[in-house]
Amino acid sequence: MAEHREYQEHQLERIATGWRCSVCHKTWQAKPRTECGGLRVFAYAQIDWERLATVSGLRRRGLRLAPGQQPAGCYERSAGRPRQVLLYWVHEAASAKALTEAQRQALERAREGWRQWLLCSSCGEPIEPKRRRQRLRLCWACEEAQRVRQQQQEIRAWLREELARDMVVLDTETTGLPEDPGFQVVEIAVIDGKGKLLFRSLIQPDAPVTPGARARHGISDEALQQAPPLTERWGELCAVLEGYASIWAYHAEFDRLALLASARRHRLEIPGWLRAEKWHCAMELYAQLQGLDYWMPLERVCANEGIPAGAGWHSAEPDARAVLGLLRMLAGVPGLEEEKT
Repeated sequence: MAEHREYQEHQLERIATGWRCSVCHKTWQAKPRTECGGLRVFAYAQIDWERLATVSGLRRRGLRLAPGQQPAGCYERSAGRPRQVLLYWVHEAASAKALTEAQRQALERAREGWRQWLLCSSCGEPIEPKRRRQRLRLCWACEEAQRVRQQQQEIRAWLREELARDMVVLDTETTGLPEDPGFQVVEIAVIDGKGKLLFRSLIQPDAPVTPGARARHGISDEALQQAPPLTERWGELCAVLEGYASIWAYHAEFDRLALLASARRHRLEIPGWLRAEKWHCAMELYAQLQGLDYWMPLERVCANEGIPAGAGWHSAEPDARAVLGLLRMLAGVPGLEEEKT
């Protein structure tokens, strides 16, 4: 590529608006202090691209610089290097030599390498320009998916450790919702990590079951008349739960608040296992691992994942066993035999 490096003083001539160089055709209001490159400087918007071309433009037309061909001029860029981009007359250029087979193969490999550099190494979609400048080989979506997979692997490893520890799964049925005046538990079931039943009991409340709750779990006021009150079973429940490191439930905060509200309602001692840090929520964990921004009911999750629900949906023990099955599935440790008593 021919380069023009000879600089000289501008050949100035007076014009109405100031001064003009007869060589480079640039104009100024006052006499310039710069040197002339000896080439005409074209305004980019005024370049006739049918007659003028850069070296790369000649290549795209199947042409090359003829021996001894000199630049016809240049245009100036506001940023980047070189500042001046040389232009050549197209009619003076020579036909490009045909590439050899080896050159064509090398060129194709280079082009393929460039195409691969523009595409995500995972999904093959184009990488965002900003990420290309940072030399990143993954698009944003694939990098986020990779981060989520790594997080899921860490959570599953932690869950496997939880299942191997002293943990229990608890479920309750209640008289209604937390905003109802008589909110309290009417059934409690607890199983350990191997599925052994540790505690199960109906609980006689001191307030009626709301119609909505009765439609959900099927426990009527009549069925609870012969059940023991919470005051009679609280000590046994506390003795069971105090010996375990963690308590799991599908909607952990709901079950914890139900037990806490019941204990306060009956003026019972609040045990240490009711502290929030000891409880873990299977519903939130499932949503996190599945990348969901909403929570799903337990029966729908079990139906989606093929987890046996057992008999009596919204009965405490079958629900607790379904939650244990869900935890095993999420941890990737299916096949543990459940012990029922």
